[in-house]
Amino acid sequence: MSDKLLFKGSRNTTLDIIKFFTAIFVVFTHAPFFGKVGLIVSAVVRFAVPVFLMTSGFFCYQCSLEKIRKKMKNILLYLGFALLVYNLRDFIIFVTQHGFANFYLYFEKFINPAHLFHLLVF
Repeated sequence: MSDKLLFKGSRNTTLDIIKFFTAIFVVFTHAPFFGKVGLIVSAVVRFAVPVFLMTSGFFCYQCSLEKIRKKMKNILLYLGFALLVYNLRDFIIFVTQHGFANFYLYFEKFINPAHLFHLLVF
């Protein structure tokens, strides 16, 4: 494949297909498969995250700085929305198990510097 086809606006559909399948395998890394099948699936799909990130990086290689900033802004918006939804879900579960009178315990448990550090790092 020549450099002209690779970097001058044409899309590499093979990498799009690889990215599609690795996205599915990334979901499998988070899906609970039990028993020996779960161990096999977990071992097989571990390649997905690095390959997905490499293909995403490849498509951003020749992007303008403005386009990369726009993508980063979108990713941060999605991350913020996901954090809001999951924290709201966890809060509802906590309140149903421990009662609304003890809702401050949720904040003690989850909204503290150590927990926030782990959230950002891991």
